[in-house]
Amino acid sequence: MRLSTFVVIFSVIPRAVLLLVVGLALFGVAAAHGQDADSRTFRGSADVVYVEVPVNVVHDGKAVRGLTAENFQVIDKRKKREIVGFEVIDLEAITIDAAVEDAPQELVTMPSAARRHFLLLFDLSFSNPESVVRAREAARELVSNDLHAQDLAAVATYSFAKGPEIVLGFTSDRRQLDKAIETLGVPQLIDRRSDPLGLVLADMQGEGGASGGSALTSGGGGFAGEAVAEFIRTSVQRIQQFETADAQNQIVSMSEGMANLAQMLDTVRGRKHVVYLSQGFDSTVFLGRGPSQQRSDAVAANVAEAMAANFEGSTSDTSFGNTQVQNALARMAEAFQRTNATIQAVDIAGIRNKGGGVVAGANLQDEGLFYMANETGGQLYRNANDLGEAMGELLNGTSVTYLLAFRADDVSFDGAYRKLKIKLRGDDVPRGARAYHRAGYFTPKPYAERNRGERQLDAASQIFGREGGALDVEVLSVPVATETDRAYVPVVIEIGGASLLDGGAGDGKLPVEIYGYAIADDGTVVDNFAQAFQIDASQNSVALRARGVKVYAHVDLVPGDYTLRVLVRHGADGRSTLRVNAVDVPDFTVEAARLLPPMVAESPAQWLLVREPTERRGEGDPFPFLHGQNPYMPAAAPSLPARGAIDIAALAYGVGDPVRATGRLLDAAGQPIDGVAFDLLGARAAPDSPGQVQLDLRLDVDGVAPGDYVIEVELQSGTTDQPLTARAPVQIAAANP
Repeated sequence: MRLSTFVVIFSVIPRAVLLLVVGLALFGVAAAHGQDADSRTFRGSADVVYVEVPVNVVHDGKAVRGLTAENFQVIDKRKKREIVGFEVIDLEAITIDAAVEDAPQELVTMPSAARRHFLLLFDLSFSNPESVVRAREAARELVSNDLHAQDLAAVATYSFAKGPEIVLGFTSDRRQLDKAIETLGVPQLIDRRSDPLGLVLADMQGEGGASGGSALTSGGGGFAGEAVAEFIRTSVQRIQQFETADAQNQIVSMSEGMANLAQMLDTVRGRKHVVYLSQGFDSTVFLGRGPSQQRSDAVAANVAEAMAANFEGSTSDTSFGNTQVQNALARMAEAFQRTNATIQAVDIAGIRNKGGGVVAGANLQDEGLFYMANETGGQLYRNANDLGEAMGELLNGTSVTYLLAFRADDVSFDGAYRKLKIKLRGDDVPRGARAYHRAGYFTPKPYAERNRGERQLDAASQIFGREGGALDVEVLSVPVATETDRAYVPVVIEIGGASLLDGGAGDGKLPVEIYGYAIADDGTVVDNFAQAFQIDASQNSVALRARGVKVYAHVDLVPGDYTLRVLVRHGADGRSTLRVNAVDVPDFTVEAARLLPPMVAESPAQWLLVREPTERRGEGDPFPFLHGQNPYMPAAAPSLPARGAIDIAALAYGVGDPVRATGRLLDAAGQPIDGVAFDLLGARAAPDSPGQVQLDLRLDVDGVAPGDYVIEVELQSGTTDQPLTARAPVQIAAANP
């Protein structure tokens, strides 16, 4: 029997201390070991499930640190499970200063299951325009001042006409988030970039410095202030405008829309806090009027019990509330509980204005908001100008995450719900400490059954995960000077054809999706590309089996350090792989000698080539891959034959005649391999790239044993006092028998 695995990522929902925890991902790969759970995709049938469980442990409102795997016991559907994986993520210990040398590495290694996800949801139907406008400022301050650098946030709106709509997907880019909050997605106020995953709202490059900076503004004004205010005024439909029957229908509609949102969020890996910015609705519609229309906080604390009593009592809507509304709200709460999403409700009627006074008409009957928050494990915040301060307990309690992993061997892939318990044990656990985790998880459903929104959020979630996956993917990126202040950075993506065919070609078509994001150290998405295409497997099976597909894309970047995240996904079965490359873009305007890593020049005929879409190609874009006069595509992961000569190319800047270059082949210990011939064929200036010199070399690998090696190129010129050296890893393949 063929054994497959998939990954389920979930967490704990806090009730007493009102903590929200980590999200669920129902995706898998063919092997659980040595690959990142974040990028696995479920495929086929299987007996074993590999489950990651993010857990928060809290004592007296603070995160408990220093625990080990021995302090936890996992019970999955009444069965004790052995913990086979354990990891601790402490946000306070993660460097957030981009100037620190290891900060980019933290961004690379942070598992998305341990990231906190905040969805800022603006209610445009149960709120007045003035409150919504003021809520924007509080939300912007939360994003810019209080969220950790590893936190991801998204922006959405709710209206009667359209239901919940995501304006911007979960991203690390604070500038895009500020833009989304400022505009609330008003079409005439943004020039949306082409981004199928919804992580980029507008082109922010060139605003606020090389990497974008934060450039966050305060206040509700700015260029979009009046336009957004007018948009809100014309969009808001307050519940008070409707008769009671209409009000009931609107609450039911809202509940159903929120339940659908919760289900869609189930695909998001990591913690999901839905920060619901609303004035709420008239609670008498679902609670009835009872003995008093003005409920105290003490009575509001028992809203759930009151609703339960209503089901057993009179059917009078006036006295006991409308049962249809109650049922809809209960189903919504259950959807959030089951998909590990929590509502953190903010009564925006109580947000104070800049003068310090409470906004006129502040809502004193917010039992509806209390119910939505309380029943999903969240909290209701009143009069909260500073959301970061108000949500301090939530932010503190979720600052440490323990990632537990276990295997379940009795799972049926039918979408069933399985209950889960995590128990604390051992003397290291403070008395009274509590472990917060989700109440259970769903077994996965096939990729083909997921809707478009679920697939989009799934891919977006993987972008910020760890490297790995089920497809054979390699990525190469090379910065090239241009006549502008931005470097042209070609991105070469190699996809192993055998891994694409491994899931079967079905009707003969292999759909492929590619998403790439260049992210600065501060989390800003500086540039991105996306491409989708189909391969006719019946016509190209030989070429696919031999090598695969090579895709040519590019990003434009100003000088700086970046992380290039490229996700490749099989469009039919959802299998995917994420690759993460560090990209150092030098300032080519500075006259400094530099030598870029050498590249192995392959014939384009060896691969099925796919170019980037026409709209992504600029008229002046250079094509730097020429060996002599022959165009080539560099190998992203060079695998050299055991015999023969190999063409090598290297790009140099700031060098002048005479140019001399030599090369060596080094073993794993860094020692040169004797008898390897390295010849310089020529050095010439690139016609369309300022100051660039192309080195054409040839390497003879006859007699070299198979294994991993390093190509080293050393360059000397008339303008350099010291030789320049650059290296690149290669592999010598075994000779065919």
